[in-house]
Amino acid sequence: MGTGAQEPDNPDVQGKGAVGSLGRELGGDLPCVVCGYNLRGLSILAACPECGTAVRGTILAVVDPLARELAPIRNRWAVAAGLLLWTGFGLVAVLACWWPHVFDYLYGSARPTARRGMVIEANVVAVVCVVLSAIGATMLLNPHKGIGSGARLAGLIGVLAYFPVAWLVFRTGGGGEEELRIFLGADYVESVPRAVGLRVVVAGFVVGIVLALRPTVRVLVARSLALRSGRVDRQTLLAMALASAVAGSGYAVWLAAMSGDGHVGEVAWLVGLVLVGLGSALFTLGLAGSLLDSLRIARAIMAPSPTLNEVIEGRSGREQNVSAGAGGAGGGAAGGRL
Repeated sequence: MGTGAQEPDNPDVQGKGAVGSLGRELGGDLPCVVCGYNLRGLSILAACPECGTAVRGTILAVVDPLARELAPIRNRWAVAAGLLLWTGFGLVAVLACWWPHVFDYLYGSARPTARRGMVIEANVVAVVCVVLSAIGATMLLNPHKGIGSGARLAGLIGVLAYFPVAWLVFRTGGGGEEELRIFLGADYVESVPRAVGLRVVVAGFVVGIVLALRPTVRVLVARSLALRSGRVDRQTLLAMALASAVAGSGYAVWLAAMSGDGHVGEVAWLVGLVLVGLGSALFTLGLAGSLLDSLRIARAIMAPSPTLNEVIEGRSGREQNVSAGAGGAGGGAAGGRL
């Protein structure tokens, strides 16, 4: 927080400060676009002490009150819940797919009966969570006006792609007991090539889902960046798509090197194992990061969207914090100098 902007006596110093200072201060009255708090003296990189709205969000509202980042969301609760459902249950589904591998690492073949029941339970959890994640994605398709038709169409395609993914997860999970032997180096069976091939298809669908939903999610990310101070990584979805492609390439290596009886050469087995393990781990970490980002974005979604009249005229009953000379659009724009 700053205490007020002081003009340097030296013109050279003034010029350098104007160019090089990222933490410039507001030198006039500027009511917060959400709560009406006077932001005078705050850095443009700061947030409102009352409601947490980023100062840059208020500046954006004054400069461009019709900006897409400030567009009213039709149903804030549904969009925020959909975002958390999408990432949260997606993460649970991935963790359910990891659990058989963790079980094998911990117990090996010492508990075959328990393992069979565990694989079935993990498969059911994964399929149910994929469906719930799809429901969450459906709630994100058209959060507010101004979303392009291309983004809406891509999002719809991404949601529809969840259905074959759920079916493929069910198929590979039900027959996954044989497929998991690849990780153990045990004898293979005839169903392994088919199971590995289905895993390649699953990875491809996941890449498509992530890329298809990314345009709509980026709109919500931009809103979070404008209204809140919490940092959101806008490249997480691209990294997740790449990680899924890496895992799919590992399965493809196994499939290409697999003989008719399901055996894989030692080198191909090792290369595929590294790619599958690395891609799966990075995808899981990216999904966990996306869930954390979703919590931040959800807070921005729940913040009330300022209307055009509120931006121009100010919120009634909250102008007592602002001096009389800062009323109206002219006062707001003049007081918001940087």
